[in-house]
Amino acid sequence: MRMGDFSTKNTQLLNPPIYDQREMVTLWILNSQQVQAIDRALKEVGECGEVRLTVQRGHLRFLVKFKTEDLRGQEP
Repeated sequence: MRMGDFSTKNTQLLNPPIYDQREMVTLWILNSQQVQAIDRALKEVGECGEVRLTVQRGHLRFLVKFKTEDLRGQEP
């Protein structure tokens, strides 16, 4: 199955579903470790920053974190 191919003809899942006490979800591209890594990256960049995902050949390859600091109000 290629990225973006969500055909219902192929019922075999690439990754097992993740269970989080609220609901069962089906992941087509990411696995649970990748979801956790993205969640940690979002927490680390805090209120101002970016998390970029790089996909190669239909699979997540890199996660890049940019943390931004607000310098307004700081004396030179």
